[in-house]
Amino acid sequence: LSTVCVQPSLIPETFGRSIAEAQAMKRVVVATRHGGACELIEDGKTGFLTPVGDSEALAEVLDKVLDMPLKEREKIGDDACYSVRTHYSIKSMCEKTIELYQKILK
Repeated sequence: LSTVCVQPSLIPETFGRSIAEAQAMKRVVVATRHGGACELIEDGKTGFLTPVGDSEALAEVLDKVLDMPLKEREKIGDDACYSVRTHYSIKSMCEKTIELYQKILK
């Protein structure tokens, strides 16, 4: 039901599941620029990243997202969904893990 998901954590997370889940539901995500958020979000394309602890920058980005035309927000949501479903599906993560094991064993 949300328009935007906000993840303004001060402490970096290794993999922000809430970000990936929101992206899979085609929601625009605004998060702080550190930890797993940097892997999940391509700034301006699949969501938005803001400096850690900068509440003014966060507010500016939120204003920008909430003022966006619906089609623009939907495009970002669609791109985010495609990205997370392509790169972070169970199948994809298992394939990458097996590839890494095979590389190590060589």
